[in-house]
Amino acid sequence: MILSSKHKEKPTDFTRQRKIGFKGILVSVLINLKRSLAVEIDTFINKLDVNNEMTYTKQAYSKARQNLKPSAYAELNDVVLEDIYGSTYKTFKGYRLIAMDGSTVELPNTVEMKEKYGVFSEENKNYPIARICTTYDVLNEVILNGKLFPLKESEQLAALELVQTLYNVDAQDLLLFDRGFPSVRLITLLNSLGKKYIFRVSKSFLKEVNDFTNSTDNDKTITIDISKRRIATNRIKDVTTPVKFDLRCVRIELEIEEEILITNLTDEEMCKGALELLYSKRWGIETNYNLLKNVLEIENFTGDTDRAIQQDFYATIYICNLTSILIADAQEEYDKRPENLEKKYEYKINKRVAVAYLKNDLLHVMLQEEPRKAARLYEKFVEKLSKHVIPIRDNRKYKRSMGHKPKHGRTNKKVL
Repeated sequence: MILSSKHKEKPTDFTRQRKIGFKGILVSVLINLKRSLAVEIDTFINKLDVNNEMTYTKQAYSKARQNLKPSAYAELNDVVLEDIYGSTYKTFKGYRLIAMDGSTVELPNTVEMKEKYGVFSEENKNYPIARICTTYDVLNEVILNGKLFPLKESEQLAALELVQTLYNVDAQDLLLFDRGFPSVRLITLLNSLGKKYIFRVSKSFLKEVNDFTNSTDNDKTITIDISKRRIATNRIKDVTTPVKFDLRCVRIELEIEEEILITNLTDEEMCKGALELLYSKRWGIETNYNLLKNVLEIENFTGDTDRAIQQDFYATIYICNLTSILIADAQEEYDKRPENLEKKYEYKINKRVAVAYLKNDLLHVMLQEEPRKAARLYEKFVEKLSKHVIPIRDNRKYKRSMGHKPKHGRTNKKVL
């Protein structure tokens, strides 16, 4: 694990002996301290210092963390993406399927957090909330990028930023958006970048799309013409320059209701049935948010400063992606065993167990200086993980919880 010194606050940081050091601080955030900070530091040092020569206080640890930039975890995540996309990766008819979605996270209740990210009010109580937005490769099960935004930031503006910083690959990108994202400005940007897209839209998006919704057509290409006059009426949000483009509108019949999808994919590129299948794959980002929030506990921050919040956020994304790689390797190990080939049901690696093992063994793998020893540790880790599987249950559906539910009482370590 080699990282540039640019992730240190100053070049002289982490240079004194008998200290945890740059790599140690980096890994300590990844394993996400949960108990009393003093106890966690003692446990961490006992694993790190086999000669029992190191002493460290929680004050020194907190000070050291202030010298670590969150960008270190973004660079680590790029290493994971390079590993995944550096070899054979999954696509759908040559497209990399990328879902984008947003959520909210509750932050430590401090003045700094309220001023930077905004306040959510409920039952005469105010507490800070941040909006998070991520892009997710649903076939390869990795987060490409993500960011914390102020609560007042719209999903459309968040998407504008993240779309322009996607990790590039040889395959063409096809982005999948829920109905909170459609905007003329975002569609114009995607067209200019040569990206393909599918949006689910509401009835209040554009007049031309609403006309299709109220018609009997099931699959039709329409023209959107945003003229100067139309802009002047202030009915098109975030658009200042006239623009004209074609949209394909497709009606999808569901069991109870219907959905309207808009796309720039032609019928020759993707038939109506394929569009319906493609959009259903967006569910992968919903399950990934469940992993981030309920398994990796992204809201269980280990500090109450913005630097600690940013460190925890990007470290959690990295751990999430690292978990995907480990699960893929463990699944391959499980599938190749002869005794598993004749089983009645298909089985997959248990993600919760993978996360638990990862946080327990990550320290030893990442701090191992000799590549061969690190590789052996990793192989043992994969072998152990491959024994923990659960049956695959197809067509399971979960009701999505809408709105923000406060999580008062969660553990917040005052590390920073």
